[in-house]
Formats: sequence, C-alpha cells, structure tokens
Amino acid sequence: MCFSSARRFKPEASIRGLAARALGSRPSLEGTARLIALLEDKQDQVVCAACASLGRLRDRTAIEALVDLHVRTKNNSVHEAAGRALEAITGLEYGPYAARWKKALDEGLLEGKRN
Repeated sequence: MCFSSARRFKPEASIRGLAARALGSRPSLEGTARLIALLEDKQDQVVCAACASLGRLRDRTAIEALVDLHVRTKNNSVHEAAGRALEAITGLEYGPYAARWKKALDEGLLEGKRN
C-alpha cells in the first residue's frame, strides 16, 4: 500500500486520494483523463490511488502514462502500483521490470500508445 509518512501528511492529498479512488468506481473518458493527470501528483498516496483505480478500470488509454510513470519513479510503492495497474490492464506479467514495459510499449506490443 502507498501511504505517506505522518510528517508528509496533507489533508489535501488525502482528499485527492479519495477522489482518485472514487473515479475508479465508474468508467468514463473524463474520469480516466483525470486519473491520468493525477499520476503527476506530488503526493505518493494520490499517485498510488490513481494507479489502483486505473488498474480497476482497465482502460488501455492509460498504458503509456503508466509505463512512463513506472520508468521514471524512484518511489518503490509508486513503482509497484504502476506495475500492478499495467498487469491488470494488459494481462501481461512484466512485474517490476520497467525496462520490459518500456520495450513492449516502444515496439507497439501494448495497445493504447499515442502516436
């Protein structure tokens, strides 16, 4: 699970995290777009909640953003959350190996890639 430490806790972040979870309960183009935008949030708990919701929705339009997040993040919890979301969406089991996800995306093996 992704949780920020007590000293980093911000009420705004917890509200954004709850919003991300709620957006994952009902598929919509707007909801997916907002969840993808939340992948850029500064709070890890929000990013993890957005990843979990995207994985639940299984919306393939999120693949590229999740791969990018998976490759660039230094946070283990975010890294794992992005990998779980990608596995849920694609059905592939590349696990924590960001390079494998990136290679599959670059080679066009994953649907949802923007041209």
